[in-house]
Amino acid sequence: MLIRRSRIRTRRGAPWKVVELKQLGKAPDSALARRFHRSIQEVVAMRKSRRIALPTPPRRWTAREIKLLGRYNDAELARRLRRPRWEVRSKRIELHIPPLCPHRYKRFLPKEDRLLGTRPDSELARLWGCDTSTVLLRRRLLGIPSCHPWPPRWTKAEKQLLGTVPDKVLARRLKRTHAAVAVVRQKLGIPACTERKPWQPADDKLLGTAPDEQIARKIGRSISAVQNRRIKLGVRFKPFRPHRRWTEAEIRLLGKFGDRQLARKLHRHFTSLRSKRISLGVPPYFCRRWKPEEDALLGVLPDSVVARRLGRTAMSVKDRRYKLGISCVAPQFKRYSPAEDRLLGTMPDGDLARKLGRTAGAIQARRILLKIPKFNLQRRSWSSEEEALLGQLPDAEIARRLNRTLNAVELRRNRLGIARIQRSP
Repeated sequence: MLIRRSRIRTRRGAPWKVVELKQLGKAPDSALARRFHRSIQEVVAMRKSRRIALPTPPRRWTAREIKLLGRYNDAELARRLRRPRWEVRSKRIELHIPPLCPHRYKRFLPKEDRLLGTRPDSELARLWGCDTSTVLLRRRLLGIPSCHPWPPRWTKAEKQLLGTVPDKVLARRLKRTHAAVAVVRQKLGIPACTERKPWQPADDKLLGTAPDEQIARKIGRSISAVQNRRIKLGVRFKPFRPHRRWTEAEIRLLGKFGDRQLARKLHRHFTSLRSKRISLGVPPYFCRRWKPEEDALLGVLPDSVVARRLGRTAMSVKDRRYKLGISCVAPQFKRYSPAEDRLLGTMPDGDLARKLGRTAGAIQARRILLKIPKFNLQRRSWSSEEEALLGQLPDAEIARRLNRTLNAVELRRNRLGIARIQRSP
């Protein structure tokens, strides 16, 4: 009895499905080729085009692969050898091969290794033109102790000086750091030497005769010490600038210029000049007195017009009008003509406002009051003349002529069942 084998239909060249693409890289290419009824070359090409790596089983390291360790970055070498990055790094560390770090790593020569530990790491780094961390890592890798210039031990003579002078002064004298001096003094239980010195009667007499900064420099103390001593004794503060009396010429200038401008001109402080002007009852420069002819314009013209005409601010005009009890002039309302009402909604509100000399807000309010819909370029009704052009010219040409969008022309033509015109080759 003969058994007829059914011929397996090949799917070579058929479009790939999403289910097939998700399985790429999760199984060997030959197994996927048999499963998808495709060729192995087709599966490999699709996997490589999508940059999907194929997991490889654990394999031994060859001599050629070991020679590449340290010549490339771990990530780059892992990509080339199709191995995980941690496996490349572990193998490199196991063989004591330094990593490739072109910015910080330096290949050390035997004569350079002999110098490690004989000088400080920072000095050797400057000598070889590399980072200090590079020299430190190389020295620790070879197990060489550091040659750090530790400070010499404290002698009895140096310990006897602790507490006799301030720590900063002693640190400069012994060529040590301030922290080192403070730590040793605290360990020995020696109190710190304060810079406070007793106040002499001659120093107290100087308080208040000059600014605190000058007295501090003169007697060799800090400004805060001089200030606290003066407040404790109840001595009044000496201003930096002595009080200068006002002359008649300076008083006549008050109110004729701005306070800040006049203060710079007279070399006085702004607050002192303003206080002097207020105490004399002199009005400020921008609040000059109102004349009868200026008061006559209030309420006749808008405040902005009066301000421009009189050279004043709109706020000063408004305050003067309120003070005299004069009502504001309401702007004249320009009525809409029937011709203007017919133009509402035929064009955008901004264009119609510029055309009629009105504001866009006024046009919008009038249109809403008359319940006229907003102008919409895409939704305006089609006339019979416009529909007659459909199918006679290209859609782009009709949209340009009728000031419509190309999408609106295509939708209208499709709705009417008109075929698109074919351009002649």
